[in-house]
Amino acid sequence: MTSTSDPAHPMAWFLKGAALLDLGKTEAALSAYIQCAKMTRPRDSIRKSVLVRCATCLSELKKFDQIPAIQLQSPPSDWDPE
Repeated sequence: MTSTSDPAHPMAWFLKGAALLDLGKTEAALSAYIQCAKMTRPRDSIRKSVLVRCATCLSELKKFDQIPAIQLQSPPSDWDPE
């Protein structure tokens, strides 16, 4: 559940994650991207990008073992990582 000060739309979480990542706050960015991912469905246009951003954050945090857990269950035929 989000508080009243938290963004209510997945794109807001995505943009928050991007801003945090730009500031070098990778752990906070990952949290924002995870929240965005939780709010999306597999067919949402933002879904692929947010999963790639999660992988990017995990890579920067050297949490490589966690990256496979965020893969798409069944990638669409037009899958392109970003």
